[in-house]
Formats: sequence, structure tokens, C-alpha cells
Amino acid sequence: MTITDSAREFFNACETGKGWAACQPYCHDAATFACQADALAETTTLEAYTEWMKGLFTPLPDARYEITALATDQERATVVAAAAIRLSSAPTTR
Repeated sequence: MTITDSAREFFNACETGKGWAACQPYCHDAATFACQADALAETTTLEAYTEWMKGLFTPLPDARYEITALATDQERATVVAAAAIRLSSAPTTR
């Protein structure tokens, strides 16, 4: 499995609310997390973020995501993803 495949699998597990149990195989145990959103200011581990995302699906069960960009830098072993969260299954108009 490539790092892009692993990142995509992690992202899918995280952004669909599967929680740390499903995300952990793709992460280091001490993986940190940082975000500019005030709601996540106190969230400092990837484990905590994945559990926060899992909890988000309680009040928003129809939430879904759409990857808007995915890039892999092989030299630095880094994958960067950007996504939009949709709060209903209604189609979007542009």
C-alpha cells in the first residue's frame, strides 16, 4: 500500500466518523494534531480528533465529505488532503 493509499484510507475512516479504532492502523501512536478552528483549539492528538469526528455524526448523521485536493510529496513522505464537509445529502449547486 502506498502512502497515498494509506492517507486516503485514514481520511475516509476519520471523515466518516469511524473513530480511533478504525484510524489507528494508519497512524503513529503519539500522532499530534493542530488546527486553526476554535472548536478544536484544545484538541492536540490525532486520536482525540478522530473521536471528535466520530461524535460529530451524532447530531449530524447525514454529514459527508468530498475530497477537493489530494497531493503526495514522495520525497518528504507527506500527503496533504483538503476536503469539504457537506451537512446533507442534497446535491450542491455551483
